[in-house]
Amino acid sequence: MAKDPIPLRRDQAPNDVAPSVIARGMTVHGDLKGEGDLWLYGRVVGKVSARGSVHVGEGASLQGEITAGRIVIGGQVVGNLSAPGGITFLPTGDLEGDLRTPRLSVAEGARLNGHVAAGRVDQMASIEEVVRREEARAYLREAG
Repeated sequence: MAKDPIPLRRDQAPNDVAPSVIARGMTVHGDLKGEGDLWLYGRVVGKVSARGSVHVGEGASLQGEITAGRIVIGGQVVGNLSAPGGITFLPTGDLEGDLRTPRLSVAEGARLNGHVAAGRVDQMASIEEVVRREEARAYLREAG
């Protein structure tokens, strides 16, 4: 099993925000939102929103939507994906859901079951737009 390189030093993270790690053996129930990168090796049940990258490592699982600047899938995801910076599937990646991105890379052995919307960058919503829409939807659900 190959290890993903985790940037551990603060100066390696985008926008000077340290990466977050959900370790193997840890389960998180609830939505996650952050400015930097998220490295997932455990289990998350809930939506994930990050301005940086979200990496779902081999053996990890996520049940919920992911909206991030960039997404790398090496584990199992049940939910929709959206990333204006691109989505990469490693050979062990497994998606049950739809995805939207201008750039898509799928390694041999990866499994995708859903709809794919890939197109030009100027036709894709920015990550800020997607995050704002998701926040507005969440607010309306809570208020309604």
